[in-house]
Amino acid sequence: MAKARQEPSQGADVKFHHNEHPLRRMLNDELHARKFNDFPGSGRFIRYVYFTQGDDKHLLGDINKLLQKLSLRKMADDEKFIRLEADNFAVRVERHTEFMSLSLIDVDDKIQKGLSAKSFDEASYPHLPFQLIKTLSHPVFHAMWLEISIAQKKKPTAQVMDQALQGRSVAGVNISSGGGQLYASFDIDDAGYSRMALMNEEIADNRMGRVIQRVIEMETYRLMSLLSLPKVKHHSPALDKIETELRALTGALAVAQRQEGAPEQMQDADALLTKLTNLASDIEHIYSETSYRFSASFAYQDITDARIASLKASRLDGFQSIGGFLAKRMMPAIQSMTAFSRRMDHLSQRISHVAQLQRSQTELSLQKQNRDLLTSMNKRTYAQLRLQQTVEGLSLAALTYYGVGLVGYVAEATSFGLSSTAIKALSVPIVAASVYIVIRRAKRALASAKDQD
Repeated sequence: MAKARQEPSQGADVKFHHNEHPLRRMLNDELHARKFNDFPGSGRFIRYVYFTQGDDKHLLGDINKLLQKLSLRKMADDEKFIRLEADNFAVRVERHTEFMSLSLIDVDDKIQKGLSAKSFDEASYPHLPFQLIKTLSHPVFHAMWLEISIAQKKKPTAQVMDQALQGRSVAGVNISSGGGQLYASFDIDDAGYSRMALMNEEIADNRMGRVIQRVIEMETYRLMSLLSLPKVKHHSPALDKIETELRALTGALAVAQRQEGAPEQMQDADALLTKLTNLASDIEHIYSETSYRFSASFAYQDITDARIASLKASRLDGFQSIGGFLAKRMMPAIQSMTAFSRRMDHLSQRISHVAQLQRSQTELSLQKQNRDLLTSMNKRTYAQLRLQQTVEGLSLAALTYYGVGLVGYVAEATSFGLSSTAIKALSVPIVAASVYIVIRRAKRALASAKDQD
């Protein structure tokens, strides 16, 4: 008979003969990091969510003090999830990227059918540590109270559930292909809880645990997905101002392109480019302040939609569906966040496009100025060449004159049978040719030295 496969015990040293990647175990354990236990019968699941923004050390210290008061072990710094059994209830702590949750799981000794008068009442459950939780210094981001009971034959009406859940508009659906009903107020009651009720008809204990987890996560991420809305309201005036300034700069650029590239207009172009650079900096600042928040909100919204879909909900007569309620009420906020994000991208692209047009205009103006400058330099160079040729001619005449004079002095001191005047006259072409040759050689030497440099 084949031996049954034995699962490795929790915390046991697992030997593996291969050279294993250090991240393998951590990534694999992520799938089992937040296991949800079975939930038999009736009871309640109460969850407190604390928004930590990635820094939960102080909150973890406070929760560990609370656990010590309940005679439970502390949560280690590297743990992401623990479930601890107290005397009459369980404590569940979860650490996420941006928030941390503390949950109380209370299972009734006797099965409760429908909602009783003591549902959602802290005073009716003195064994639960409500007062200790209230001593935590970290502000509560969200608190939800889910009552789980056995469904009665006669389903409650919308009026009854409105009163029981203290909601301005209660939504309800059949879940798990008709295996139960879920009612949610999506509101905050007098005690600060968002109330929900789950009535079971034929959902098994192990499935009920997963259903509860999906319901709780749906309500948690539903609120987390709206965290970008304050960012939209805060930065919208700045975005309006940027758009107005960009519109004015675009008009100024259109006017400048129809004018000549005068020096004062070049200065205006430089000022325009500086303003565009400032607008681009403002957009980048807003983007850096909001990009992560928007990405997180869209991710939370996707998780919310996924949890609603996993409930396998169907219409419950007399109630608006949970999916329809959230789609109707959350859609304006989600669309505002989406529109704001797209608007930022569009403005950034427009600023980049206008700046490119401005640079193109500046380059054209510079090319025109360079062309005019080269034309002027050519004219000056031609005039300098003509002047140089004139100077060379005068230099040749002057040097020849002085050279012939020197020959005259020599002729007067010596006698070749000719008069000094005749000798000077005969020496003119010889001296002129010699001076011309010397000047030409000097020009060639200068040109050669310039080429070598």
